[in-house]
Formats: sequence, C-alpha cells, structure tokens
Amino acid sequence: MSTLLATASIRPAKPEDFGNIIKLNRHHFHGTTCKLGFWGRLRFILKSFLSRIGYSRIKWIVAESQNEFLGFAAYEIWCKRMHILRIAIEPTKLRQGVGTKLVLELESISRSNKAKVIFLEVRSTKKYVQLFYESLKFKVTNVLRGFYSDTKENGLRMERVL
Repeated sequence: MSTLLATASIRPAKPEDFGNIIKLNRHHFHGTTCKLGFWGRLRFILKSFLSRIGYSRIKWIVAESQNEFLGFAAYEIWCKRMHILRIAIEPTKLRQGVGTKLVLELESISRSNKAKVIFLEVRSTKKYVQLFYESLKFKVTNVLRGFYSDTKENGLRMERVL
C-alpha cells in the first residue's frame, strides 16, 4: 500500500476547498460538456454553487493528506441511486490509490443513504478511466450516443449495484 493511500483522509468539502476544486476541475475537465449544452452547464454550475451553501442535492468530498489537497468527488443521491458527477485527482498524485479511496467513500455514503446503485458517465475514448471503474466492479450499462457536445463523442453509462 502506498504511503499516500495510507495517510489520505476523506471528508466533506469546506468553503475554503472550492478554490482547489475549481482549479482541478478546469485541469481535468476543460472543454468537457455533455449533451445538455449551455443551459445544462449553467444548471450544473448553479447547482454546484447552491450546494456550497446547502441548497442543492450535489455534495462534495475531498481527499487530503497532511493538509495537502489531493482530489475531490461530486455526487448526488436521488431515488435510491447515487450519481457520481465528478472525480478528479491532482496530476502528481494519480495512481496512488486516491481515486479508489474516494470511490470507496462514495460507496459507504451510498449505503448509509440506502442507495441501491452507483452510476456515472465516462467518455468512450477514456479507456484508462473505464478500466479504473471496472476494477471497482462497475459495468457499462448503456452507450450514450453523442453525449459530449464538444466533440460529439459517445459517453458510456457505468453502474455498480450495491
């Protein structure tokens, strides 16, 4: 087990985390848009902002080690299903178990909220991301044709039944 994985802790995001979250989000998802277009992106931004002040279903968790920001996850739970909206890890901290630790925490949150399924979307060309989720027992359940409007690329819906 890597030292980073052993020392990383997961906690709910605090307002002071959102500078790091925004920076990391831009790094990993710059230009990424789904079929929702402008209004969908605006809705996501608004919901994200409202979640910071407690008025949205979107919740955020962060990974840190010795007060160093390592990454984050955004999710929402509705109808006994958790939707993972975003997971991002600092580029220098990739492949050290941080993403796995975040997903395991999301699973724990799902179970405590009586969610039966965890699902997410991933670009069809991001094979390494698909392999990561498959290693955590997620399965492709649907191809979302033209889901990403910036490239018209297909998305893959991946799910894990708890």
